Amino acid sequence: MDGIQNIKNARKAGFENIQGYFFPRSYDGRMSAAEQMDAALNGLNEHGIEIDRLWIDIQNDNNDYWLSDKSHNQAFILELIHRAEERLPRVGIYANNNAWESVVGRDWKGASNKLLWYPYFDIKPEELPNYFKSFGGWKYPKMHQFDPNNNATCNVQLDVNWEIE
Repeated sequence: MDGIQNIKNARKAGFENIQGYFFPRSYDGRMSAAEQMDAALNGLNEHGIEIDRLWIDIQNDNNDYWLSDKSHNQAFILELIHRAEERLPRVGIYANNNAWESVVGRDWKGASNKLLWYPYFDIKPEELPNYFKSFGGWKYPKMHQFDPNNNATCNVQLDVNWEIE
């Protein structure tokens, strides 16, 4: 619910190009990829929220979100993308090479036509060309998240990102 209010506050303050990200759960078993995406997007709609891009977050911390079956995970991600694109104009992928490899395999290119938001916290944006290694069909990311949990302003926790032109 904090995300809903944050988006409302940002729009009210005049921010444009508001984006969100979605954490799917492949292992869930209770909801398909399409059902999970519908639930998330319906939640936004119920609160009158519009976003400019949805990033599908592919993380695999402690194997909590994904099955070990990479083929299943690949199909699941494609279903998420398809369902999101039925309702939103722009969809991207948030992932780093380690998570991508463990979830779908390093060389799977099934989502490479989507923009990539790449989290790499140990480097500044200007250092990214020296560290980024192509994976999943991406040659370079569109976004770079480089400073997580920054409390620099007004005691508001935020992640610092850089959009690459």
